[in-house]
Amino acid sequence: MLDQLVSHRVVIKPLPYANDRNCAVLGTIKKLKHAKVIWKMPFNECLEKYQISAVVFEFASTPLYEAIGEDIEIFTILDPNVPFGEEPIKLLKKRVHCFDTLEDFKKALELYCKGALPKLRNDEFYLKYVYKENMSELILNTLENLLKPQFR
Repeated sequence: MLDQLVSHRVVIKPLPYANDRNCAVLGTIKKLKHAKVIWKMPFNECLEKYQISAVVFEFASTPLYEAIGEDIEIFTILDPNVPFGEEPIKLLKKRVHCFDTLEDFKKALELYCKGALPKLRNDEFYLKYVYKENMSELILNTLENLLKPQFR
């Protein structure tokens, strides 16, 4: 499907250390003719370098949380083995195009390519689960607590 998007620049960033044993679609990715595959660049650098307007995640993982604060469309297929809770999924669906089936995902991607899919930019999930105003302070405090002697 991605190879058919010849009027769009498709950039694929596999997860680090992706190989034939842990990435079911790797063989397919290697055969794509109209997609650029980025192997050795961190995902956040790809977002900056390629001025990406939309991302597709085969499942919700760390890169989704890296992308959720960006001004881009985000698509993900939900994994029934790793479900979100009721409140998080409700908020996530206000920001991310989430799908239970590949068919629903394909329909939405076609609408996106035609410019007919509404943009999702709600930041409730981001503010509740990802971004913390005092993030640097929280990280430093956590590190300080971890490095303190365990026994006094």
